[in-house]
Amino acid sequence: MEDLIDALKVKNIVIMNIADVDKSIGRRLLDAVSGAVYALECTLQKIDNERGIYLITPKGVQIENELKNILSKSDIFLME
Repeated sequence: MEDLIDALKVKNIVIMNIADVDKSIGRRLLDAVSGAVYALECTLQKIDNERGIYLITPKGVQIENELKNILSKSDIFLME
C-alpha cells in the first residue's frame, strides 16, 4: 500500500488490481486508496468491473478512453 501511495506522490500513474483479494480486504484497500487519491488530488477510475481493476492518475493527467478500453480488455492483469 505504501508503495502505491508513494508512486502517486511522485506523479506516477498506478493500476491497481484487487480481483483476487478477499472482498472485505478489497473494500478496505479501496477506502485507503480513495483517501490518498483525495488528499493528493488524483483521479480514481474503475476500468474493469468484473476484475476489480482501477486506474489512478495524478492531478492533471488525462488517459484517453481508447487506452482505458485496451487496458480493460487486456490479459496482462490475469494472475495465476
